[in-house]
Amino acid sequence: MGKGIKLQSGKDVTLIATGALVCEALEASQILRGKGIEASVIDIHTIKPLDKDLLLAEAYNTRAFVVAEEHLIWGGLGSAVSQLVSSNCPFRLSLLA
Repeated sequence: MGKGIKLQSGKDVTLIATGALVCEALEASQILRGKGIEASVIDIHTIKPLDKDLLLAEAYNTRAFVVAEEHLIWGGLGSAVSQLVSSNCPFRLSLLA
């Protein structure tokens, strides 16, 4: 509870997903790899509490986050990641629904 699972390591972008979108994130990472982009993939299965240590470590190791949401962007995983990152480090963030 409260700990994300780093499924794959990469240096260019971090794909953060929950639920069914974790498989989609893993597939996306393979497509990106074919284009020369190395992607970390993180499964965040609990939003409260959010695994701040893991996410901030990734923020300093990659150049961007892509958060794949199962439902609404605001009030869910995307919002939680956005609030964490924006209050701790300057960073590019994209929220997908």
